[in-house]
Amino acid sequence: MGKNLVLCVLTLIVLLTFGCSSKHYVITTKNGTSFVTTEEPRFDKKKQTYYFEDLDGKKWTINREELQSIEQKKK
Repeated sequence: MGKNLVLCVLTLIVLLTFGCSSKHYVITTKNGTSFVTTEEPRFDKKKQTYYFEDLDGKKWTINREELQSIEQKKK
């Protein structure tokens, strides 16, 4: 029983660690459209655009001029 208890506690710690470290980014454009992604949007200096994949797996590219904000939210 002691081994099972230790295993359960370790499993719980691992799950809590991964669950608490989950980050989301909310990207908002100047026209009010918002997107949510789990990865930080990448910036293409040459094209002056941000690109990312939303939670549904759709890929987006947004011009820097159209962007209002990128906020990191902890889940």
